[in-house]
Amino acid sequence: MNNLSGVAEIDHAGPDPGIAHDYAHTWWIRDRLDRAQGQHGNQVLWFGPAPLVGNITWPTEALVTMGPLARRR
Repeated sequence: MNNLSGVAEIDHAGPDPGIAHDYAHTWWIRDRLDRAQGQHGNQVLWFGPAPLVGNITWPTEALVTMGPLARRR
């Protein structure tokens, strides 16, 4: 067990089958969180309808939008 359960984890994902930000990785991480800390309440999912390719503002948009929500926890 570690102290990461108190850290917000913002997961960026998009429909990029077989690529680094594919949705599958999100669920693998969630499974690991459940096994390691018994819950995944600190994981925030930021999904979009289009692949991440070429959209360099997506990470910043996620942090600006989700940051205040994650700090409330």
